Amino acid sequence: MERENGPPVSVGNPTSSRKALRQITSTVRKMSEEMLDTAEETIIDFITCPYCTDYIRPPSVCCESGHFVCRQCKTNISHCPTCGTDRYPNKSNSVFDMILREIYYPCLYQGNGCSAYFKHDQLQIHQNNCKFKMEPCVYQSEGCKVFTKGQDNKIKHETICDYGVRCKIYGEINNKIHVTCTWKGKRKDLLKHVSTSHQYEWSPHEIVSDVALSWILPLNINFEKIQLIHLKDFDEMFFFYSKTIENYQHFVGVQYVGHRESWKKFLYSVEFIYENKKVGFEDLVIPHTVKKTDDVYGANNCFSVHFEFLKKHFLAESVIDCHVRFSFR
Repeated sequence: MERENGPPVSVGNPTSSRKALRQITSTVRKMSEEMLDTAEETIIDFITCPYCTDYIRPPSVCCESGHFVCRQCKTNISHCPTCGTDRYPNKSNSVFDMILREIYYPCLYQGNGCSAYFKHDQLQIHQNNCKFKMEPCVYQSEGCKVFTKGQDNKIKHETICDYGVRCKIYGEINNKIHVTCTWKGKRKDLLKHVSTSHQYEWSPHEIVSDVALSWILPLNINFEKIQLIHLKDFDEMFFFYSKTIENYQHFVGVQYVGHRESWKKFLYSVEFIYENKKVGFEDLVIPHTVKKTDDVYGANNCFSVHFEFLKKHFLAESVIDCHVRFSFR
C-alpha cells in the first residue's frame, strides 16, 4: 500500500537528539540552581538583622513599616535602622516567627567553607564549635591581629604567639636548678602568677621609680637568678637578670615585659659598690624582642664585668653590693 502524500518526515540522528536533550537539561538545571541561589540570598538578606548583621531568630521584632530586627538589638536602639521610625508594636509577627522556626539557617562561616544548615535552635550550638570559625588570638588585647580557623589551629598559634608573655622566673646555684617556670599568659596576669606561684625569695619586687634595688651578689660560685620587678609608679614590669660565672664574670640586665613601645622610655643603671668605690653602667632596658636568655647576656644587651677587675679594684671578699635604679626619659 502506498503512503499518502504529506510533508516529509525527518527521522534525524538519535545521538544528536540525546546530546541536545542533555544540553537542554543541563541549561535548565543551571538556571534552576541560579534561581535557587538568588532565592537563598534573598531569604538570607530578609532574615539578617540590619543592626548587628546576625540572623534574626524567633521571637522577632518588627517596626510598623514591616522591618525586622533582633529582639536583643531592639533593646539597644530607639529607631528602626532601615526606615528610622520609633514605632514598634508590642507583639511579634506570628507568621514570620513560624517561618523562622521552620527554615534552615546557613552557618555564619559559610564563606570560610562550611556548608552546614541548621534550624535556629541548633545553629548556635554548631557555630560555637564550627571548624571553619575564625577566632581572634587570646592575646588580641596585647596587640596580636591573627585570626585562626578551627580550635586546633587556634591552640597551635597561641602556643607560639609572640604576644603571649612568658614567665622567666629562674634560679640556679652551682648548676643546680632551684626554680624554673613554663607559664605563658597575658601581661596583666603575670604579676598575680608570680606572686602566687613563686613566693618567698622569688616573689616580685614592688618598687617605685625613685627607689634603688640592692643585691648582695656572690662571685665565687656559679649563680643565675631571674626575678620580676614591678615599677608601681608606671604600672610597668621588668625581668631582672643576674648571672655569675664562678671567679670569672658577672652579668646584670633588665628587660621590659610586654609589647608596648614604652620600653624605649625607660633607662636602668647598675652600680657595683664596695666601700667608697663603685663602677656603673646605664642603658635602655632590653626590649621584649630579645627572646632567649643567652641573648640577654650576650651581644652587649646587658652590663658585664670581669671578676679580675672587681678583685683588683673593689673586692676584699667574694661578695659585692649591686644597686639597680630606674629612670624615665
